[in-house]
Amino acid sequence: MRLDVLVVSVILTSLDHYNPAPIQIHLTSIWGARDSLQKKFSMTCKNHPSIEAVDRCVGCAEPFCANCLVLVQGQKYCASCKVMSVKGPPIVVTEEGDVPCEEANEALKYAIISIFCFGIILGPMAISKGMEARRLIRDDPDLSGSGKANAAIIIGIVVIIFWVLGMAARVKGIGG
Repeated sequence: MRLDVLVVSVILTSLDHYNPAPIQIHLTSIWGARDSLQKKFSMTCKNHPSIEAVDRCVGCAEPFCANCLVLVQGQKYCASCKVMSVKGPPIVVTEEGDVPCEEANEALKYAIISIFCFGIILGPMAISKGMEARRLIRDDPDLSGSGKANAAIIIGIVVIIFWVLGMAARVKGIGG
C-alpha cells in the first residue's frame, strides 16, 4: 500500500461513520492514472532519446536533458538557440529598397522596343542601361528594380542574337 493511500485510510478510519475501502480504491486508481499519464506524456531529450528531458529550450521549445541545456541570462537554451541568444537575432537585410530605379525602367523600355524595331541599336542600349541599373541598385540599397534590369539585359542579348541570325539568313538568301 502506498503512503498517501495509507494516510487517507488512517484519517478516515478514525472517523466512525466513514468506510475507507471505497476511497482507497478510488485514490489508488487516481494515482495509477496519474502514473500512466506521466509515462505517456514524459518527454525525452531531443538529442538523447534514451534520457528523460528535464525542461524545454526557451528558444525552440524542444525538450532536452540537463546536459543539453545551458543557462543564459536566467533562461535555459539548447546549443543552437544559445548562440542566437548571445549574438542576438539575425539581421535581416532586404535586397531591394522602395525607390524605383529609373535606369532599370529605361533599360526595359529600350529592350521591349528593340523586339519590334531598331534591334541592332536599342538592344545594346538596353544591355548598357541594364548593366548601369544593376550597378546603381547594388551600390544604393534604397533602389529597386533589379528584375527589370536583368530582364532588359536578357531581352537585349536575345534581340541582338536574333538580329544577327536574321542578317545571316538575308545574306545567305541574297548570295544563294
